[in-house]
Amino acid sequence: MKPTLTKKTAKELTGLKLIEFPHSQPTVILKYCDRPFVIVEDSQGHWLPFYMSTGRGGKKNVARGRWYPVVGMHARWINKTSEGLVKYYGSEKLEKIAKILDEKLICLKASGNENRDFEYYVPGVEIDYFEDFIESLNMNSPCPCSIDDSDIMIEKTVNEFLMSIGEKPFYSN
Repeated sequence: MKPTLTKKTAKELTGLKLIEFPHSQPTVILKYCDRPFVIVEDSQGHWLPFYMSTGRGGKKNVARGRWYPVVGMHARWINKTSEGLVKYYGSEKLEKIAKILDEKLICLKASGNENRDFEYYVPGVEIDYFEDFIESLNMNSPCPCSIDDSDIMIEKTVNEFLMSIGEKPFYSN
């Protein structure tokens, strides 16, 4: 049986402070709709969510099995853009964290495994819990997600998220 990746082992493995998801077996990786999620708490106490791409979202140059920042979430979507996502929205902080996750929380068969086979146990969650998670994330996020998923609102959300963590806006007005 695979061990569950706990807060303690994640800190030892990555050097990052990852938020633990309450579950029957607490873990720092949450899997929803075939996408693993983690939340990194930065030195200012901001919750910075990341997800591992499935490579099926049609986003240009977004690689399967790589970790990317999430700048806003809703139970039905993740706010992301092709152009900004692969550039980590111009944020050195987000890029550095993603690179650590890419190196340390690697999917064992990321290149061809749709099930995301980690060496650690990754529990799935029910939609009800995921909605609670989204609410909690938005309450602790430096910039809560808008429920408007238009490109203009996503770009606005990206810029607000970046500014709230002390980074420059990625999109010009």
